[in-house]
Amino acid sequence: MSDETKSDSAAPAPAVFAGPDHRDMYLLIAGLIVGLAMCPWIAGRLMSVESFEKWYQGGGEQYDTLRAFVIDQDVRVRSEKQQKKEQLQATGVTPIAIDEAMAQIDERARAQRLPYTQALTKAHAEHQAWLVGLVSALVMAAVLLMFIEPVFEPVGRTAAIRRRLVTGRYVLLAAWIAVTLAKPTYLSGLSPTFAILLVVVALLAALLPWLLAGKE
Repeated sequence: MSDETKSDSAAPAPAVFAGPDHRDMYLLIAGLIVGLAMCPWIAGRLMSVESFEKWYQGGGEQYDTLRAFVIDQDVRVRSEKQQKKEQLQATGVTPIAIDEAMAQIDERARAQRLPYTQALTKAHAEHQAWLVGLVSALVMAAVLLMFIEPVFEPVGRTAAIRRRLVTGRYVLLAAWIAVTLAKPTYLSGLSPTFAILLVVVALLAALLPWLLAGKE
């Protein structure tokens, strides 16, 4: 065997970059399609009011309870107003006094609805906080995987692990895109600065390694 042949056989295997490929881009596109399909402007138009409230606002049970109470209360308030008006008219009071009595009934009805509206508002806030936590966790997990990937060599026995980490990162980012589009109301609970920062970090985690891979 010649020295040249030995040199060729001893040459190290060419480096293989285990970065994102077209399949990872497909994951992002899939997240985009799913998010758009489930967004309130598309899927939301096909839902009932109750389903819309439950899916996009998070107050399904509280909304049903409030709605049932309001329907029952409206019947009782109309009946109470009619009876009160007839009683006052029989006594010969002025129309202003009758209007004041009606206003008192309305005020009492609003006070009775208050616990139900507060419960619905609380459910909305809890759902909002859960969404913010979920979206932030997805982005932070993707960034963490991006930093872990270089620990594993792009060739040899660890190449498969690195490939799985890359794919996992893009799965997380696809989920972030889907949730952000499907439930955009969570953005209203964020400060503009934090929302912009979250988007920038997510884009860097998705596109920066891909752009760097193209330069290698």
